[in-house]
Amino acid sequence: MQLVLAFLSSCAGVYAGTTLTNYAAGLKAWHILHGHPWLVNANSLKCCLEGANCMAPPSSKHPLRAPFTPEIIAPIKSLL
Repeated sequence: MQLVLAFLSSCAGVYAGTTLTNYAAGLKAWHILHGHPWLVNANSLKCCLEGANCMAPPSSKHPLRAPFTPEIIAPIKSLL
């Protein structure tokens, strides 16, 4: 299924890698749901998605947030 890989490759650099991973999962689910064979080579798909992840635009990557600590959660819990 070169068409699926071509589609995902064309989206590389435009969307986040996780978005393209979700697209691929959705396409696979559609094929399975409709009884069509999923003929995409797993290694080719993995390489395509890894490459797309490396090409993801900086705007799709957000800095990590600070974790919730007990000191943050306690005041919230008291308001519930």
